[in-house]
Amino acid sequence: MSLNQEGRILLAMQALKQGQSKSIQVAAISYDVPRSTLRHRINRMLSRRDSIPNSQKLTPIEELAIIRYILDLDSRGFPPRINDVRDIADLLCKTRHAKPVGKQWLYNFVQRCPKLKMRFSRAYDF
Repeated sequence: MSLNQEGRILLAMQALKQGQSKSIQVAAISYDVPRSTLRHRINRMLSRRDSIPNSQKLTPIEELAIIRYILDLDSRGFPPRINDVRDIADLLCKTRHAKPVGKQWLYNFVQRCPKLKMRFSRAYDF
């Protein structure tokens, strides 16, 4: 959904709250937005852009904590190991009584975060 349409939805919701439009259908027609989308937003359903996908196991705050942990290890010269990062993610899921992360979770996580980049470490002194 484009930002233009998102703005029109917000304007239609504001018009309904202020009483400028009498019904959802009138507001949807006058602001050129889908009636069902406007009805869902009024009933507090989040937009697809603002909602967390079902495949994303961790909250944004938990993901930020893992990113900080990985970058902290990297700044100290220690390579963050795949199993260690997965264990931390599983521990965070366990505290919320959620299912543990899957096998490919870390690879998808790295692709989602532009700050992280996987690379292999080698010994500097031969």
